[in-house]
Amino acid sequence: AAMTAADTGRSFIDILMELPEIGGVFSREAVEQVLHPENHTGMSEIIVQRVVDQTRDSMAAIKPVLSGERHCPLSGPDGGCGAGS
Repeated sequence: AAMTAADTGRSFIDILMELPEIGGVFSREAVEQVLHPENHTGMSEIIVQRVVDQTRDSMAAIKPVLSGERHCPLSGPDGGCGAGS
């Protein structure tokens, strides 16, 4: 149906509705509803939020490195590095 629509310039939905397995079973409104891309976003909002959260966490972890701050993993309460102080 998609190739026929592209080749003939006819509406994809019109061609679908002429097919007995589509038009003979579903209403035009139902087929139009199925063809709307916004009905197929699924979990994209949740996935995007997860990526944003992970990126924010990753950026927070490397911010001291990017800003030139030095942090010694052996730092004591006085802030000095136990390895070489």
